[in-house]
Amino acid sequence: MLADLILVAVGVAWVFAAALFDIRTKEVPDWLSFSFIAMGLGVRSVHSAVSSDVYFLLYGLAGLAAAFVIGAAFYYSHIWGGGDSKLLLGLGVVFATAPSFVHPSLPFLAVVTVNILVFGALYGAIWSSVLLARNFKAVMARANELFHATPALRYAMVALAAVALVLTAAVEDKFTRILIVALAVSLVLYYLLFVLVKAVEQVAMCRRTPVSGLRVGDWVAEPVRVRGKVICGPKDYGLTMDQIDFLRRHRVRQVVVKEGMAFVPAFALGIAFSLLFGDILFMLL
Repeated sequence: MLADLILVAVGVAWVFAAALFDIRTKEVPDWLSFSFIAMGLGVRSVHSAVSSDVYFLLYGLAGLAAAFVIGAAFYYSHIWGGGDSKLLLGLGVVFATAPSFVHPSLPFLAVVTVNILVFGALYGAIWSSVLLARNFKAVMARANELFHATPALRYAMVALAAVALVLTAAVEDKFTRILIVALAVSLVLYYLLFVLVKAVEQVAMCRRTPVSGLRVGDWVAEPVRVRGKVICGPKDYGLTMDQIDFLRRHRVRQVVVKEGMAFVPAFALGIAFSLLFGDILFMLL
């Protein structure tokens, strides 16, 4: 189907362009995301009008709604920024239905989303490993500080792991006992991994930025107080222009900003894999 090919071409072109912007500037321009949505809806509208297939457009609108819910959930969970969420809206429109040459085991938008998350996890692990290698001494020193600063979480994880190990005495099935032991070990490892990732983030992914260099949407890593009042901080969903103007008026010099990794390349990898091979989890299982 010609419409499928056009949608795939639009999806690949826009996402790879967004990946280049993200790598170079750490942000995706709004005009790129909104034009992506408009192009997807335009292609679906034209095809629906020509072929009298209104469902082709309705699927795109449903994909837009689903992508909005997913993007909002990830944005308000501080997993990714507003640019990534807006780009996902375009993906929801364009890949709401599978191209005719792809035969996925699940709805295609679900396949694309899962693949993006899988490649995002791998990409993030590699990125964090590089940052750890570059800042090993500083990261390990900070990890040691965090380890001693979070006794409640440490004791809770150890206690849960101990309870899980005790439960193995009441389980006869060997496979189930192995799973419980694995869960107990995972709880301890999760805590250690949490400390290490947090240390990498604080050492290598946070920078002091002059107020003149702040941008709308920047994530603030440490609370900024003016006359005892918190103006912005980690709980905010990115800096607003009003907050930046307030900081300038009150002559705040610097703000600690969290510099996230360029995540859109994971979008590009996930989409490419989806079109060429399908669902990565289905292949692994």
